[in-house]
Amino acid sequence: MKALIIGNGTILNKDIIHKYKDLTDIVICCDGGMKYAFEEGILPNYILGDLDSSLPQMVQFFELKGVKFKKFPTKKDFTDMELCLDFCISLGVSDIIILGALGTRFDHSLANVNILMQCLNANICAKIINENNEIQLINDKIEIEGKKGDLVSLIPLSTNVIGVTTKGLEYPLNNYTMEIGKALGISNVMLCEKALVQIKQGYLLVIKAYD
Repeated sequence: MKALIIGNGTILNKDIIHKYKDLTDIVICCDGGMKYAFEEGILPNYILGDLDSSLPQMVQFFELKGVKFKKFPTKKDFTDMELCLDFCISLGVSDIIILGALGTRFDHSLANVNILMQCLNANICAKIINENNEIQLINDKIEIEGKKGDLVSLIPLSTNVIGVTTKGLEYPLNNYTMEIGKALGISNVMLCEKALVQIKQGYLLVIKAYD
C-alpha cells in the first residue's frame, strides 16, 4: 500500500498533487496541508494534526464530507509530520510520497528531512518531493531513475558514511568514506537513465535536483 502525505509547506505547482494522488492508495493531509486538498477538490482519507494551521471552515467542510480526523493537542513532543509518518507505519504502508514538506520555515524543512529516518528504520521507502527535488534517505543502496544530465547530490546524515560506491555518475566513488560537514557529493551528474548508489554503513541523503 502506498500513501501520499500532503504537508503545509510550499507547493507551487498543484499538478504535482494530482500526479502522485493517482499513484498512491491513500491520501493523508498533515494539518494545514488540507488547504491544498480543499483547493484541488481532493477528499483525503485522513486529516491528522493539532489543526492549529487549519481554517475552521475547511475543517467543517471535510468533517461534513466524512473525512476521518485524527486530532492531537497543540502541546506535544512530536510534529504533525512526524505523527503522519508514525500513522503510515502503523497502517503497514510500503511507500510514502511526501509533498509540502519543504518551504520558508527552514527548521520544519530540515526536521522533515531528518525524520525520514523513521521510515527507513521501518523498511518503508519514503520520498520528499517538490517541483525541484526528490529527497530520499538510504542506509544500503538505491537505483536512481532519470535522464542523462540530471543532477544527483549525496549528503551524509551520519557522522561518516562508509563504503560509498556509485555507478552511472560522472564523478564516481568506490568504497569511499564520506564525512558530515564536507560537500564532496554535491551536484554529481547522471551519465544515463539509471544510476546506482550503495553504502556499507551510515545514513546518506540522495537528492535528485531539477534546477
